[in-house]
Amino acid sequence: WFNPSRPPFDDVRVRKALWHALDLNAIVGDLFGDSATVAKAPITQDVFGAPALPPHDYDPELARRLLAEAGYADGLEVSMQWPREGGPNIRALAQAMVSAWAEVGVRVEPLEKERPQWLQDLNAKNFDLNLQTNTTGTGDADFTLGRLYTCAADRTGYCNPELDRLLAGARSSLDQAERERLYAQAAQVIWDDAVGIFPADLRNNYAVRNHVKGFELPVNGR
Repeated sequence: WFNPSRPPFDDVRVRKALWHALDLNAIVGDLFGDSATVAKAPITQDVFGAPALPPHDYDPELARRLLAEAGYADGLEVSMQWPREGGPNIRALAQAMVSAWAEVGVRVEPLEKERPQWLQDLNAKNFDLNLQTNTTGTGDADFTLGRLYTCAADRTGYCNPELDRLLAGARSSLDQAERERLYAQAAQVIWDDAVGIFPADLRNNYAVRNHVKGFELPVNGR
């Protein structure tokens, strides 16, 4: 997540620049192999309501140009927090991102925090960038999109009345086709506004005895 309630991430050009600076195909492939895929939405593809959105292409030159347009031609300095042991390879993922951003003139101070301190700073929006894993506990887009990205939720400092309208409509509808359409539109808004960078959908590992047949892991991975 970015924190759009404070500069420089109140400028969508800066948020998009940092996304375009990342070669996510290479980063995800190197760090996770076949245990993850590059994300195509703010929620994983197995979740109801998840669309497959076009990627933000890896383009360092575009990243530099967007930063210059936003007034940061000479670069900028920010910080990124994440919780210790907060997910598989989270430290290596953070380091890969920090290295990539340095290539376009963005210097990022890495802040690995104990979970209580990280959670306190997250809830207080005391961060520039925040890195964490997230699970859609119900398997339905509302659990993530409707819970985290509304103006009332105020989790990141991002507020968009149009997004609120889409999410409220999806939550109140009994028509699953309409809900799916509205969640796809909501995900597109989050994607286009670069509320965060969504690097990877992580796969869950599990083991079963050889006489178990027909087991399917729930969408929420639990």
